[in-house]
Amino acid sequence: HMWYGVATLVGTIIGVGIFGLPYAAARSGFFVQLSYLGIFAIIFTLLHLMFGEVMLRTTQRYRLSGYIGLYFGEGAKKIILAITIISFFGGMLAYILVGGSFLRALTGGIFGSLSAYYIIFWAAMSIVVALGLSMIKRAEIVMLAFMIAIVALIFFFSIPHVQWDYFMKNNWGDIFFPYGITMFALAGVSAIPAVREIMRGDERKMKKAIIMGTLIPVALYTVFVFAVLGVAGSATSEDAFSGLHGILGAFVESAGAVFGILAVATSYIIFGLYLRDTLWYDFNIPRKVAIGVVV
Repeated sequence: HMWYGVATLVGTIIGVGIFGLPYAAARSGFFVQLSYLGIFAIIFTLLHLMFGEVMLRTTQRYRLSGYIGLYFGEGAKKIILAITIISFFGGMLAYILVGGSFLRALTGGIFGSLSAYYIIFWAAMSIVVALGLSMIKRAEIVMLAFMIAIVALIFFFSIPHVQWDYFMKNNWGDIFFPYGITMFALAGVSAIPAVREIMRGDERKMKKAIIMGTLIPVALYTVFVFAVLGVAGSATSEDAFSGLHGILGAFVESAGAVFGILAVATSYIIFGLYLRDTLWYDFNIPRKVAIGVVV
């Protein structure tokens, strides 16, 4: 149960945010970016643990809007619901666009236009969301294993090309540039309810799962930033991978596309599950109707 919980949290945290981290490091400096990762790792570990503690100490099953309503009233609950719907549906739409683009890059466009790939990605993710947590927890751990393997491969192929002086450059004029990117890349509050459900009956290990699930992305981010920045330096691209093509070759494009699909898919699945459960638990909308709304 614990490793399913860890994989679910890691898979949710690692999303499109990872692709902006090397560029942020190139703008501000490697050690500036590492400092942001360290600070936000502490902050989000505490936030995730706090939310987990609220869930463990409340007998009713809710999501964030439900807990807000329970402890702060209906007005606050409606505000959080509005924020949740706008941000999560907006995020899922963005993931469909990004995921479809990665899928098209990987397959060479054999299925036609980008719109076709958006539909394919949406349909595949909708099936997983509809199947529920039992399917999701298994999918997350498999996808996590693939993501770790891809980061390891990128690191391995990058090492011979690393220029160590790239890590010594700092631009204090852009010291705040990594702030929003890093914060977005480490947020995983939406996965805590899924972790709680996965670990039901094994709650004593939930704290450990949350800590590991928050810190593993930090380790992967550090390795990824090191590999990309060490090779590309100031030529690091905003999407991380295109700046590596001339040095590492076509391999990096395929690896980047696979990694991108996995990173986006894991986050999309948990976003969908969280929205479904918000409608189901917090607003008593029937489960099948909630699934239909999310899909």
